[in-house]
Amino acid sequence: MYKITIIIPVYNAEKYLGELCESICSQTMPLEDIQVIMVDDFSEDNSTKIMDEYADKYENFMSVKLDKNHKVAGAARNIGLNLAKGKYLMFADSDDFFIKDACEFLYNKIEEKQADFITANYINTDYDGTLWENPIFDVNKYQDFKLSIYDYDKSFFVFCSSACNKIFRRKFVEDNKIRFLEGVPAEDAYFTTSCLMKSTNAYYAKKVMYCYRQRNKGNIRSKVCIF
Repeated sequence: MYKITIIIPVYNAEKYLGELCESICSQTMPLEDIQVIMVDDFSEDNSTKIMDEYADKYENFMSVKLDKNHKVAGAARNIGLNLAKGKYLMFADSDDFFIKDACEFLYNKIEEKQADFITANYINTDYDGTLWENPIFDVNKYQDFKLSIYDYDKSFFVFCSSACNKIFRRKFVEDNKIRFLEGVPAEDAYFTTSCLMKSTNAYYAKKVMYCYRQRNKGNIRSKVCIF
């Protein structure tokens, strides 16, 4: 069994998908411990060609095409969940990328805590992938801590709705029948909030694990932490 399955919904991502895949291939965790499931939702560019190239090169990379156009990522992520073999689950958007030790750190953290899931700090990047100066959450203000749905001072602020800066125990997700909404935007908000509501053992880690690309060229780089 793989230690981690990374699920990637893909749509018209030929400019960025290779960078994401290379960020996975260069992880400090051995690549053979990671299953990668790429699910294409009727891309109109060369995304599927890139997916197939990685699937041909690495036996733990899987290239999957949906049989109809769903237009939002929920269906693709659910297909990935159905195919996942890893003990833990991670997610990525096809235009983002991981910090080099993301898989190893999050795997060790969730094993140490025996947690249902871990949510980590993340950082924005410019259009070209250049990291912003500061992460989203102030590393001095928010240290590692256990999450609680009753904690409005810390948990409320660090628990963003994205599935991509987190690692989930697959058994926890399956036992609670948690899936992404399909056919609607912001489908991961339902998934992550359901995980928080069902969990009694989840944690925040202050270390930056994920890089979120800002594709609006007009963005101005932040000089301060957002929260």
